[in-house]
Amino acid sequence: STDDGQQYVVQGQEMDPGIISEGIADNEPRTGELTTTNLDEVIKFLGFEPDLPTWMPEGWKLTNYEVSVVTDETIIKATYVKADDIIVIQKKYTDLDNAYASFEQNAEGHVITIGNTEVYYSENINRVRYNWKKENDVFSLSGNLASKDANQIILSSLQN
Repeated sequence: STDDGQQYVVQGQEMDPGIISEGIADNEPRTGELTTTNLDEVIKFLGFEPDLPTWMPEGWKLTNYEVSVVTDETIIKATYVKADDIIVIQKKYTDLDNAYASFEQNAEGHVITIGNTEVYYSENINRVRYNWKKENDVFSLSGNLASKDANQIILSSLQN
């Protein structure tokens, strides 16, 4: 370390320990938020590639990714727009009980099968919502979109 004990020399370069977040330095789970249009930044921030759809209907454009990491969950939200918005959300939980508790269902919806996955479908005014689970992850797709487009979006995210 330097004479004042505030910096460490690493491979001939000085590094200020203050740039290392306390969460990383203490081996605690990382927390924080990120908003970007760059998927590579999302992957670098998370340390893994999220299960986002690989297909979107023609004309839909990505507005942004919003990522939030807290102790027991990671929320990845991708927003696409055309005339109306469509939102894809992936929530990754460290606790399976929390994943099941967050899985939105009510008496107004239906369970359908897309691929080999049970998907909970509900409709409110002109917006539809699809929810499904994969291990400790809960996914949500919502917006004003046709069911054939929703099925294709969901299938493309299940292939990851």
